[in-house]
Amino acid sequence: MPFGQAEGLFLQWNVPNSDVVALANRNQSGFPGEAMPESDPLVSVIDDDPALRESVGRLLRSVGVEARLFTSVPDFLNSDRPNGPTCLILDIRLPGRSGLDLQRELAAADIQIPIIFITATSRCLYRR
Repeated sequence: MPFGQAEGLFLQWNVPNSDVVALANRNQSGFPGEAMPESDPLVSVIDDDPALRESVGRLLRSVGVEARLFTSVPDFLNSDRPNGPTCLILDIRLPGRSGLDLQRELAAADIQIPIIFITATSRCLYRR
């Protein structure tokens, strides 16, 4: 699904962040108002647990989905932006900037990427 077609998935926050703004300003297509080239979908997995990250990556690849794996939010933000449809599988609790921090920053920069949140935490720490 192209960016901008997943309405209602994001809470709007006003948390400016230069890394996310830089990601939005890169000269590649895929953001609202820009044409989306034809390409295979991509799932970016961001998790600090290497076993889980690799396992999810293998599962996605086993069904023919391209997966890019990242250990942290900065690793993801410093990577090349994909040219096609994408979504994130994002750990809520990461060292440094959390998955929820990234979601807020993306929303504040009007970058609409569908996100599937995961966590190994056994109790509900985050409630609406």
